[in-house]
Amino acid sequence: MTVLNGSHVAIFSVIMLLPAHNTAVILPALSSKYKVIQLTTPDEVAETLKSINPDALLAVVSPESSKLFEKLRAKLRYPLRPLLVFLQADAPQEASNTPVPDAADFILTPSAALAQLDGLLRLRAEALHLYRQQQPMQDEIMRLKHELKSQQRIKNELEVLKNAIVRNVSHELKTPLLQVKSAVALMREEPQKDEKHNYLMELATEATGRLELLVKNITMLGESLDSNPGPLILRDTVEAARRNLRRLWEKGDQAARIVVDLPPVISPVHADKHGLTTIFQLLLDNALKFSDKAVTVKAEPDSTGGYIVIKIQDQGIGIAKDQLEAIFGMFYQVDSSLTRRYGGTGVGLALVQIILDNHGSQIKV
Repeated sequence: MTVLNGSHVAIFSVIMLLPAHNTAVILPALSSKYKVIQLTTPDEVAETLKSINPDALLAVVSPESSKLFEKLRAKLRYPLRPLLVFLQADAPQEASNTPVPDAADFILTPSAALAQLDGLLRLRAEALHLYRQQQPMQDEIMRLKHELKSQQRIKNELEVLKNAIVRNVSHELKTPLLQVKSAVALMREEPQKDEKHNYLMELATEATGRLELLVKNITMLGESLDSNPGPLILRDTVEAARRNLRRLWEKGDQAARIVVDLPPVISPVHADKHGLTTIFQLLLDNALKFSDKAVTVKAEPDSTGGYIVIKIQDQGIGIAKDQLEAIFGMFYQVDSSLTRRYGGTGVGLALVQIILDNHGSQIKV
């Protein structure tokens, strides 16, 4: 066996596993171009490979050389391993159409080896050069994949923790809040002549009302976190939100002011039914609260045809331009003086934003 070892700039090295009587023709020719090591047994080759990394291994076809080549192929993939070539004295064969995938890379006659080996070695050298250039990028990609997987695991753990906190807070607040609300209601049934006492009872009633609404919003958020998206009829979710508002609003049938102006035929939307119903309920509740006129729900495909644009229009008190982004923040209210008049906790629009984020959707004013 002859070994060629080197780089694409320097001299290639070749190991030749050949019986001594088979080297008379090819060895002198190869030695004039490459650094050649001639060996006669596979064991000698295996021992030599411990100290040098040749560019090519040339051997006559035999069970022993086939076994050696198979071990090398299993240990390293091309181009990290040497080029493996069987020398065969039969009919000439071209390197380009004689791959032997389970043993050598090519089977060549001695004359073909002399003619084609230089080109094959240079191709391997270029492939090795490119591999080494790309290896840092591959290592960085693997590092980023591991980092992304770790971040995703942390995110999932935090999501589970967040969901548990939301549900537990909602559950734990309901009972004491109900007790406080009942106590305040009983105290209000016995009017006092003391104006200060009555004023404090009024404040307590309003405060418990806001807390009750906050707990309801937290409960709605907890229910919306269990997202189960699927195809939905948009009109069904709007009507479900309107029915919910009829049950919640105390001052007359305000939900009758909601005008559903949807196309007769509209494609189903892919969303979580409870989450989308909650979005409509919160937005319509907000619109009814700040307007005494009709509130209109419209929908139309966007310019790409892949999404549905839903519009909820009212003739309310309006929002200053510098506060359009802030209104979706948790506990944010445009004007604290409006809380007493219209009620609310500043949580509804924040919940809308959270649910829409989970759907990969946007909201604009």
